[in-house]
Amino acid sequence: ATGLYRLMMIESGGNSSVIGGDGDQFCGLFQYYPATWEASWNPWRKESIFNGAAQIKATALAIKMGKGPAWWGPCYEWAFGTD
Repeated sequence: ATGLYRLMMIESGGNSSVIGGDGDQFCGLFQYYPATWEASWNPWRKESIFNGAAQIKATALAIKMGKGPAWWGPCYEWAFGTD
């Protein structure tokens, strides 16, 4: 839970309506690219990309699936103390 919170604060400051990145392409609490959010790995993909609860659940699943280091890079390492 602490790592998820830290990652969320790094990515969005806890604001589920944030849009960022070059070209404003990343959305929500954990800054998902829309195509990543809508992919089959995510059981919450039908929810809005700005739905904070859905992003928290999806991110916990993504991390459990081992996607954390590849998707969040140095932010993941800092949030989860793997650096």
